[in-house]
Amino acid sequence: MIPDGVQAILAAVQNVTAGSNVSYSPGGAQLKPQLSDIPSFLAFILSMGGLGDWLKLFIFGGLVESARRLFTMAYNALLASFVLTLHFDGDETPYQWLMVWLSKQEAWTKARTIHVSSQNFGLKNNGVLLVPGEETDGKEGARPLSMLPNFDTTHSLWFRRRLMRVTRSKKYLGEGQVENSLMIQVFTRSHKTVHALLLEAKQQYEAETESRVSVFVADTYNNWYYAGSRPKRSMDSVVIPADVKELLIEDAKDFMMSESWYGQRGIPWQRGWLLYGVPGSGKTSIIQALAGTLGINIYVVSLAKRGLDDTNLSELLNSIPSRSIVLMEDIDAAFTRTVTREAPIDPQVAVSGPPTQSATSTITLSGLLNAIDGVQAQQGRLLFATTNKYTALDPALVRPGRLDVHIEFKLATKWQAAELFKRFYPIDDVTLSPPPVPNDSNEVDAVEGDLSELSEKASVFSSVSSSDTRVEMPDLMTTTTGTMIHQAARSRHSKAPRLTPEQLRTLAQGFADCIPEEELSMASLQGHLMMHKTRPDEAVRTAPAFVIKQREVRAKARTIAETAPVAPVIPAPLIGPVAPVALVGTVTPVTSISPLPSVSHPSLVPPTDDPSPALVPVVETTASL
Repeated sequence: MIPDGVQAILAAVQNVTAGSNVSYSPGGAQLKPQLSDIPSFLAFILSMGGLGDWLKLFIFGGLVESARRLFTMAYNALLASFVLTLHFDGDETPYQWLMVWLSKQEAWTKARTIHVSSQNFGLKNNGVLLVPGEETDGKEGARPLSMLPNFDTTHSLWFRRRLMRVTRSKKYLGEGQVENSLMIQVFTRSHKTVHALLLEAKQQYEAETESRVSVFVADTYNNWYYAGSRPKRSMDSVVIPADVKELLIEDAKDFMMSESWYGQRGIPWQRGWLLYGVPGSGKTSIIQALAGTLGINIYVVSLAKRGLDDTNLSELLNSIPSRSIVLMEDIDAAFTRTVTREAPIDPQVAVSGPPTQSATSTITLSGLLNAIDGVQAQQGRLLFATTNKYTALDPALVRPGRLDVHIEFKLATKWQAAELFKRFYPIDDVTLSPPPVPNDSNEVDAVEGDLSELSEKASVFSSVSSSDTRVEMPDLMTTTTGTMIHQAARSRHSKAPRLTPEQLRTLAQGFADCIPEEELSMASLQGHLMMHKTRPDEAVRTAPAFVIKQREVRAKARTIAETAPVAPVIPAPLIGPVAPVALVGTVTPVTSISPLPSVSHPSLVPPTDDPSPALVPVVETTASL
């Protein structure tokens, strides 16, 4: 059964169709209906009860929605003329600026919804977190919690009498990766306000990080991300000959200021340094100190990183900003079969064993060379590579134009031992094991006499132990006056008088006399001094025993290596010529700076097989470290 309402509609439609006058042209080809009854039809529809109400509601809703959209468009257009919108990606430096700036705004003390974070955005990485209102109580390196805008919430604050709206967003990408973003709307028509905001945020960030060096590493997606910062290290804290320090600093500064010089002569604006030598000799330390001196950041490239191939390596290096340090540590250990020309240690593993990191690495020597100095190579970066096996590197890698300056780091000399001792115990900070306070000049003379005696006995030990590893350690504790050396065991924590410059020099010389020439690394000497960081007298007293212990450890390691079965070595396929890299020219001595050891520099003439020897010479420097 058809409802009455539907029947009424059908009847009305039929009446409209029947009442319409239809006329044809004489040819009968064109239909001309006259729909004069349509208004009456609409009037009939509106006169209906239920259907008319729904139609009225539909028309009214459409009109309201259209008006709302028109109003929104007009409002946004008007707002866009008075508001500047800024977008910041979380993996870029300006994002760090703004987050540090926002964390220091007082608006968050009154906000009802805030995000409490332990992030420092490039500032101090370590230290005890302090809750607002908590006292430091002498906690060194303490830092407050960061109060920040909450995610997916719009916050309002004022900047120079301009209203700002801040919105943070977070997007999860999977595999522990998070993408952060920041949007700031400033109610102003002038870009000067935005420029002032960015400048203030940048200056505040740089003031907080002025004494630190930022370090960046590659993430799983082969993008650079901020890994933290390190305190700037003074070049004086690295004990190497002054000639080597001056060479590094002046060469790096000259390179950074010579962009136009390179361009005018058609030479790629690139420079590479190869630091090679024994482990623990200060190669990485000097790079960190140089970055602090130049005020630039460090980008660490791990050639053994999983998933890194030639294409990704090239993209990584190309995305590094100019005037930055690119560090490739232990380049000899990353790809034994690719970058170097050494045979594998175990031929069975090399032939039939499971693939190692070197074997499964997808980076090739050709890809590495193209990434360093290819057509698409990044300009203006300072490339530093370190290695413990200089002769194992392929000549194509260490040729001029790729690694231009080669500096050797050796084991510690006596001069370095003395200088390290002096820098380890500054006069303003150093204390001896507490002696009784001298009551007269005789006791003061006795203290100075014991220091001289300590130095003399250390000198005797050094002269004898240089040829005999089993020499008996002299009894440096034997004194006759009950001085500070006797009192070391009585109290190790009480504050003691500070050393005079003369006493510090005497102890430093005594320590140097105990250390054999070029036998121990600087890292091992530093480890020994760390055991006595507030007791320099004990550091000297126990130095002979430390040397004997180091010799015993090395002798034991040699015994194990000699008794271990050695499998026959099957040479691996070689890449490039086997002959070692040789520099043409005679060695000319450089004037030594007393008491520094002499530093020799070969001639600046590059290898004879270099196609353009006059453009980028190789400088090889020997640093006695």
